[in-house]
Amino acid sequence: MARMKPQMTPEQQTAYRQAVAQKVIDSIPYEKYCAITPEQAAKQIKAWEKSKAVDFSKASTTHGRSQGREQSAPEQTATSKAPERQGRPKPQMTPEQQTAYRQAVAQKVIDSILYEEYCAITPEQAAKQIKAWEKSKAVDFNQPPSNRRNAPVPERASPAKAPEAPAGDGLRTRHQLNEFVRLVKDGRLNPISRDKWATISSKEMGKLIYIGQQREKNGELAPARDQQDQGREPEKQAKVSRNRAPRPRSRGNDLDM
Repeated sequence: MARMKPQMTPEQQTAYRQAVAQKVIDSIPYEKYCAITPEQAAKQIKAWEKSKAVDFSKASTTHGRSQGREQSAPEQTATSKAPERQGRPKPQMTPEQQTAYRQAVAQKVIDSILYEEYCAITPEQAAKQIKAWEKSKAVDFNQPPSNRRNAPVPERASPAKAPEAPAGDGLRTRHQLNEFVRLVKDGRLNPISRDKWATISSKEMGKLIYIGQQREKNGELAPARDQQDQGREPEKQAKVSRNRAPRPRSRGNDLDM
């Protein structure tokens, strides 16, 4: 049995393809499409022209194939549409908050965060953390962040976290060091030893800076070093002072400036 052929003229078939492509009408099964007579097609096309429902100046989406074959395909694939693939989770923080976290990681104030944990940080939690960094000046927000697109590196979970290494020069920011030196020069903080200076962590430095800033705010100076030696016996202190002349203390050596 020979395959059915459309009764419409090629021009009418083109018009129907344009109507389907512009979603003016739904797809038509091939048998029904072949049953449309030229008179019925002419009447329908005239109605489209009158209502301007179809823009006949647009090219048809088909390429020489019959309308019925083109229209039956969507009906077959409509019910077998593949489910949407679940997208990668996205951070909840604002772009500004993400930049702040990238700066904190680049300056080694915090360790890298697993991407899933990073995406779970809410804007409220981020705002609270960033405010704490601003207060302690642990992060210098004037420095550019790392070149990574998202702040913390999407690390792979390790079986066990290694013990925390002693804090070194790399864990302090230059901004913190400058602020600490300024507070010492202003008399808000006492100098620290060379050993402490070499191993102090960013967290410890932040605490010292906070104390110095509070004294500066209240107009107070750091307590004299003599007050820290009040536990010694007066006789021993006097003996030391008689036998050896007091040696002037150099703040520059203690601070390694």
